[in-house]
Amino acid sequence: WYQRRVHGEEDGRIALIEAETKSEVMIFLENTKLDRVKTELETHRVVEVAKAEAKSTAVKIAGELAAEEEVIKAGWQEEQMVCEAAVTKYEAATEKEASKCLVAQRKHELELQEKAILADLAESGSFNLIGTSGDTLVNAMITGRIKK
Repeated sequence: WYQRRVHGEEDGRIALIEAETKSEVMIFLENTKLDRVKTELETHRVVEVAKAEAKSTAVKIAGELAAEEEVIKAGWQEEQMVCEAAVTKYEAATEKEASKCLVAQRKHELELQEKAILADLAESGSFNLIGTSGDTLVNAMITGRIKK
């Protein structure tokens, strides 16, 4: 009876030790699993942060490039507008100078037209030379100009 009791206690202690060992192994395995998951999550986080930073950098570079392109485009457009303004200025000066020449030409053309009208009137000979209008007409035929 005593030996069975001692043997039962030994079996109980052995079972207790085995259970404690088994639970420690299970705790160790679970802690290892937990550490592995923590490491995987940290790795995933680092990878995702790196991807986000790379994407952000790419967008930033694209934005800076687009801004630089716009600055260059605005620069040449400004230069083009300045050149067009200079062209307009010189064209206006040319027009001004040409208009002086055209005034004399137009005056000459009008005088020729007046003389042609007076020549037609002189050829037809059917007009009335009475009063102010008659005096104006006779004077125009003599001078070659109609005075208004």
